[in-house]
Amino acid sequence: MKIVVLLKQVPAISEIKLDPETHNLVRTGAPTMMNPVDKHAVEAALTLKEAAGDGTVTIVTMGSESAADIMREAIALGANDGFLVSDPGVRGSDTLATGRVLAKAIAKVGQVDLVLTGKQSADGDTGQIPPAIAQRLDMNLLSYVQDISLAGNTLKAIRKNLGGVETVEAPLPCVVSVT
Repeated sequence: MKIVVLLKQVPAISEIKLDPETHNLVRTGAPTMMNPVDKHAVEAALTLKEAAGDGTVTIVTMGSESAADIMREAIALGANDGFLVSDPGVRGSDTLATGRVLAKAIAKVGQVDLVLTGKQSADGDTGQIPPAIAQRLDMNLLSYVQDISLAGNTLKAIRKNLGGVETVEAPLPCVVSVT
C-alpha cells in the first residue's frame, strides 16, 4: 500500500497574530509547528500501513525550506520519506493553486493508493485542499473521518456529518481528511 500524507507548517497556534491593517496572519518571525490535525493523518497512515503488513508512507508538504522540519518530525514518527515543494512562485498561493501544485507533487510520487490529510489547517481553516486533491487526481473522497480501517481494497470510515456520525466505505484509491 502506497500512502501519501499531506502536511502543512503553520504558525504556532498560541503565537498567531493578525496584521491590524490587512487582517492577514503575521508569519514573519512567528514560531511554527506541524498543523495539529495533520499529525492525526500521519498516525492514521502508520496504523493503516501496519495493518496492511506492507507499504510506504510518503510525506508531501509545500512551503519554505523550514517546512522540512515537520517532514523530519513525521519521518521520526515512522514515515518512510518525504518531499518538500518549495518555490518562490507558489509563495502565498490560494487554495486553488495549492491544490494544483500538491496534486502534481502527489502524481510525481507515482501510483498512490491513499492520500491522507488533516480536515483543515489551523491558519487557513478552509478545508478545501482534500476535495481539490481528490478532484485533480480523480480519486474518491472521504472527509471528516474519525476512524478508518482497510478491508481488502476498500476503506471503511466513521465520519462526522450534520446529523451525527455515519459509517461509509470507498474503494481505493482515495483521499481521506481526518479529524
